[in-house]
Amino acid sequence: MKKKENDLKIPLTLQQQMPTLQEPYENFYDINLHIYRATKNLTIIDIRYYPKSSLDKEYRQKVIHNEPMFHYKTATPPWLSGKKIKFDINW
Repeated sequence: MKKKENDLKIPLTLQQQMPTLQEPYENFYDINLHIYRATKNLTIIDIRYYPKSSLDKEYRQKVIHNEPMFHYKTATPPWLSGKKIKFDINW
């Protein structure tokens, strides 16, 4: 489902995306970066964020002054399917 959604989006450079992310940054609770596609000359990163305003009111009060959490996620290479071993992210 995410692939279909991402295929419809127009990729932006980081410089183009920064103004969109800077304005609501104080309200971000969690920022997820997923490597969507990588080639030799281009890496497309899917940026997903969750605002503090989406949290329960009680929990939001606890984390209102915290910096956003960052999570970087990448798929494992096909030859490691089902195995729990470390691998070079630059595969």
